Amino acid sequence: MRASRQFLLGIPAMLPRTGKTASKCIFWRGLGLLMRYNSDSRFDILEVHFFGAVMESWYLLYCKRGQLMRAKEHLERQAVTCLSPMIALEKIVRGKRTTVSEPLFPNYLFIEFDPEAIHTTTISSTRGVSHFVRFGAMPATVSSEVIAALQTDVPQILLDPETPQSGDEVIITEGTFEGLRAIFAEPDGETRSVLLLNLLNKQVMRSVDNKQFRKL
Repeated sequence: MRASRQFLLGIPAMLPRTGKTASKCIFWRGLGLLMRYNSDSRFDILEVHFFGAVMESWYLLYCKRGQLMRAKEHLERQAVTCLSPMIALEKIVRGKRTTVSEPLFPNYLFIEFDPEAIHTTTISSTRGVSHFVRFGAMPATVSSEVIAALQTDVPQILLDPETPQSGDEVIITEGTFEGLRAIFAEPDGETRSVLLLNLLNKQVMRSVDNKQFRKL
């Protein structure tokens, strides 16, 4: 990269003009410039370094399956800011209707860091991390507006898509009524649910164990 002497007149501590090739490092407005006079009485800029400039941006990582929290822990040890929006998810676990805390985006982790301070290869080699989400060859950046929305607008409680709610059609998989279709009415405690069955052209309400039916 070459710059004319006129272009650099605003930089203090200019190099003295001599008959010999000279080089010097100059600090100016957060930049460190390693410069050298050439035979044309012009400056060659050999290296440019940033000092104190904030280059942080948000990026998106894909983590190894089941290792999102592990990746988050190890990245935070490296002073990397991490964001994994959490939700309360209502679902049936081993036949029991319960609410669990889960990531809104399983296996994905938003991170904020300065590539000038921590190289992307260091991030990628962190335990639990699989790779950066990329657009083309470069890691994709995430706008601050999207991050702000994720920090403030995440829904508090969601229903798992596999968990039936009132009016959903289900099929009974075990017991006396195995193979019969029914309509989910409402939960009956934590481990049972009230189903609406059609028996001999008559609608009948029955309490069924949550392990004995599934949503269609």
